[in-house]
Amino acid sequence: MHPYGELRAYHGDWLAVCNDRGEGPCRAVQIVLEPGETRVGPARLSLEQNASGGLDVVFFHVLLMAGIADPLILDLDGEEWTLTPDEWSPGEPGLPNVIAAFHLSDPALAGELVQRMKAGRRLVLRHPAGEAVFSLRGVTTALAAIEAQGDKRR
Repeated sequence: MHPYGELRAYHGDWLAVCNDRGEGPCRAVQIVLEPGETRVGPARLSLEQNASGGLDVVFFHVLLMAGIADPLILDLDGEEWTLTPDEWSPGEPGLPNVIAAFHLSDPALAGELVQRMKAGRRLVLRHPAGEAVFSLRGVTTALAAIEAQGDKRR
């Protein structure tokens, strides 16, 4: 239990976090850290439980601070997807003004990406300002821990 009242557990390179001492919504997060950093880094990938029972896929990258521009490319173990403007939205779900972040607005695409991430090794976000590399080591167990926590609440 974290002092902020969140139930947290590391799974490889991913952190499973459940709000309200484990009773609230959960998310799996990978934060890319610079050497010497321990909390906040230049990039973050979050898989956040949503009200419809799926997962919102949210990207943050400090190099997007000046604005998010096409093309946004996801490279999962060498297979590239160029996101179309109708597949993503700025900010976080319900918070479009969150700077340097965007989320997949197509639930089917988000679900497909999450399933492929479970079998993958590395996901790279590429955009005109640069790229962010995310390890997928531990994403499957982090999501399983979140699912198990949800089963405990039912």
